[in-house]
Amino acid sequence: MTEYLLCRHLLFPAAIFLFPTEDGALFAPTKFKQNLRKLLKLAEQPISPSHPAKLLEYQVQAILNLKFQYQRSKFQQILVASLLGFQALRPGEIANLRKEDIDFDQKILFLRETKSQEIQQAPIHQDLVSPLEKYVAYLKQGEYLFVRSSKKQWTRKDVYLSVQELGKAFGIPDVNPRKMRSSVAHYLISIGVPMNVISKLLRHKDEATAPRHYTHIYENEIVRQATNSLQFNTQPQPKKEE
Repeated sequence: MTEYLLCRHLLFPAAIFLFPTEDGALFAPTKFKQNLRKLLKLAEQPISPSHPAKLLEYQVQAILNLKFQYQRSKFQQILVASLLGFQALRPGEIANLRKEDIDFDQKILFLRETKSQEIQQAPIHQDLVSPLEKYVAYLKQGEYLFVRSSKKQWTRKDVYLSVQELGKAFGIPDVNPRKMRSSVAHYLISIGVPMNVISKLLRHKDEATAPRHYTHIYENEIVRQATNSLQFNTQPQPKKEE
């Protein structure tokens, strides 16, 4: 209940009722019972009794366990954007991630569907460790991290569509996985990370790939830093005594 009250203003910002329908109208008792039966059925529990006061403890817990199922699509969208923005993963690598591909002890991602067709490793960004731990706690061993509502595994296209939808929500209509991967490289260049390290982070098979694609940006950044390092004394000089 506490969690619901905290997010209610986001779910139903214009509603005057505590438990409104999706259009903000009164949630009638009959409709409440119908939805409760639906939840019990989804949780594979007996649909009787349908009165909340008469539910057994295990039935209540089974309903609460459905929370992740209903919220999973939003979690997936945020995690995908994070894996692109912090890890510079490719869409296919994200779509093929399974629960066992995450080693929380070593804080490493094992990427099994890569461009080089070889298993690669990527260190997990420190800010993603906790969210990933909480997310995969709901998954069974061997389960894909990202699935459709039909439970089918995501494809590269699903990754693209997810990012585009999130981008539109934030007023960035032209965002896509390729641009996000390039943005990681641009940022690392701007803070002075060596080109060979950037190549390793992007997991290029040939370390010459990063210089080939980003040398002009690297050189421009060096010139910019050199320009900004120029200091001009704008304070008036004291007059010499005669």
